[in-house]
Amino acid sequence: MGMDWPELMLDIEREHGIAVDWNELWAACQHHKPPDITVDSLHRYLTNEANRVCTNCKYLLKTLPCPGSCPECGEPYTEAELTFEQLRGIICELLGCKPEMVTPEVFMNKDLGMT
Repeated sequence: MGMDWPELMLDIEREHGIAVDWNELWAACQHHKPPDITVDSLHRYLTNEANRVCTNCKYLLKTLPCPGSCPECGEPYTEAELTFEQLRGIICELLGCKPEMVTPEVFMNKDLGMT
């Protein structure tokens, strides 16, 4: 096991059109000592509509009606959807762990070895 946060977040942004505000994510991790976040909390953060970006040009789409077309490049978009199963699959692929290890209450750092 072992993967870093930037690698996971870049993969999610690239594949699912979800922008990650590192300050917001870090703030969400501060509820635990040492800083950590459960898979469920990470999923809820990532599926927040405010994090939607164009998968083509990365234009921030949070204030625009959905569905629509990106005003910057014209790429059509729909709601940013990342199901829990998709997030589980991404985590398992990048960490090399089994799906049954990635449950909502599991901590990303402490239990899954994120760095």
